[in-house]
Amino acid sequence: MVVLSILLEDKFMVLADKKSCQRYASQRLLLILIIVSTVFFCFWSGKENIYRRDDFALEKERTVFVGDSFDFFLHFISISRTRIHASGDTFLFRPGTHLSIYVQHFLVKNKLVVGLSSIFIASVISILIFIILQSVLGLPAFISAYATLLFILDPLSMDIILWRQISPYMCAVLFFCLGVVYCEFSKKKSIWVFSFMLFLSTLFHEYVAITVLFMVVYLVALRFFLNFKNDHSSSFKNFFPTKLIFSILLGVFFIWAGLNIFEYFHYGHTIKSFVSDNGSDKWGLLNSRLDFIINSVKNIFVYAGATLEAAFAPLAVTVSPSNSLSFSWKFSNQPFMLKILFSTLSMLFFVINLIAVTIDILRERQLSLKNFMLLYCMLSLLVCIIFLVLGRGMLRGIDYIEDATYYYFFTSFSWYILAAYSLQEFSRYIKKNFNQLRGFEILSIFNPRYGLCVYLGIYIQTLRLMVNSMYK
Repeated sequence: MVVLSILLEDKFMVLADKKSCQRYASQRLLLILIIVSTVFFCFWSGKENIYRRDDFALEKERTVFVGDSFDFFLHFISISRTRIHASGDTFLFRPGTHLSIYVQHFLVKNKLVVGLSSIFIASVISILIFIILQSVLGLPAFISAYATLLFILDPLSMDIILWRQISPYMCAVLFFCLGVVYCEFSKKKSIWVFSFMLFLSTLFHEYVAITVLFMVVYLVALRFFLNFKNDHSSSFKNFFPTKLIFSILLGVFFIWAGLNIFEYFHYGHTIKSFVSDNGSDKWGLLNSRLDFIINSVKNIFVYAGATLEAAFAPLAVTVSPSNSLSFSWKFSNQPFMLKILFSTLSMLFFVINLIAVTIDILRERQLSLKNFMLLYCMLSLLVCIIFLVLGRGMLRGIDYIEDATYYYFFTSFSWYILAAYSLQEFSRYIKKNFNQLRGFEILSIFNPRYGLCVYLGIYIQTLRLMVNSMYK
C-alpha cells in the first residue's frame, strides 16, 4: 500500500500536463517491476530455506523445552543472553531478529515460505531505495534503478538473503527506509510514526542504535559550532536538528539502551561477566595498549577498503565456496597497492562527503530529509566499520569479518547511496560550469547506459551462477 500510494501521489501532478505525469508514473512503475523481477530471477534458485551451521544449534536449543511453551518463546527472544548451547555474544540485543527467527523456525517451518520471505523483503527494500534515490535525493530514474540493482544483487552480500537465520538483519534497513519514505510522502508527517520506524530498525541490529547515537553527537557538535559563531538569526531559532530530530534520535537511543541494559541484568549478567565473556585478548590489549591502538587503526583502515571493493568491484575479486553453503573472499589477500588504493579512496570519499553535507546544513540552517539521509548513510558506514573491527574483529579476528560477507549488505547500502548522489552532483557541476567546452560536447555523443547495462548483465549472470552452485 505504501508503494501504491507513492506512485499515485499528488506531488507528481505538478508536472507540465496530465500526459507527462502519466508517462512519468508509468516509467517509475516499469522500473520498479524490472527491479523486483530481477531480484526474484537472480535468487529464485535459492527460494527454499536450507539449514546451516547456527540453525542446528537453535534446533538443539528447542529440545530443552517441552512442548510449545511460552517459556521457550521468552527464552528465544533474548537468546543472546539465555542460550544454553553454544552460549556467547551476550552483548548483542536483537529482539526483532530473534522474533523473526522464532516465527521462521518454530511457527511457519515451511521451507518455501521462509525462503521466499527473505527474497520478498529484499524486493521491498530495493523498491524503497529506488524511491529514496529518485524522490528524496533527486536522482534520475535510470541512475536510481541502476544503483538499486547493483546494491541488492551484490554477490558478496547475497548471504543475508539466502541464509534465513540472518535475513531478518535486512529489516534494520527496511524499517529505516520505510520511515524516510513516509516522511517524504506523508501529508501529516507524524514525528511518532518516523520515531517508531526508526526504533523498530534498532531492534534488528544494534548498528542502527549506535548510528543514532553518533548522529546525536554530530548534531550537538553542530549546535555548539553555531553557538560559537554567535548566530542569532531567526532561521537559527528554528534550527531543525535541535528541536525535532535531536529529540527523536535521543529518545530512540535511550529507549533502546534502557531495554538493552534491563534485559542484560535481568538474566543475571554483570559487568564482570561481560568482560569475561567478551574480553578475548585477540590484539594484545592487556599486554600493550599501544599495540591495540595500532592494530585497531590498521584494521579499520583495511576493512574500510574491503567494504568499498565489496560494493563497487565484487566481480574483480576471487570468491571461493566455503563448507557452509556460502562464499568467502579475503581482502587481506589482495595485492598491497590495491589494498592501499581502496582503503585510501574510502577514507577520502567519506571525509569529502561529510564536509559537503555539513556545509550544506550550515548554509540552509536546517537538516533537510535529503541531508538527514546522507548523514545517516555516512555515520552508519562509519559505525559498521569501526564496531565490526573493534567488536567482532577483536573477539574473533579480522579474518572472521572478512568471511562474514553478509555485513557488506549494510556497508554497500551506504556506499551506493552516497556514490550515486555524489556522482549526480558532480555531473550537475560539470554541466553547469563546463557546458561551453568543446571537449564535453564530444563526450555527449557516447551514451553510457549501454555500457552500464552490459555490466549489469554480467553482474546478474555472475550472481545467478553463484546462487545455482549453492543450491544445485
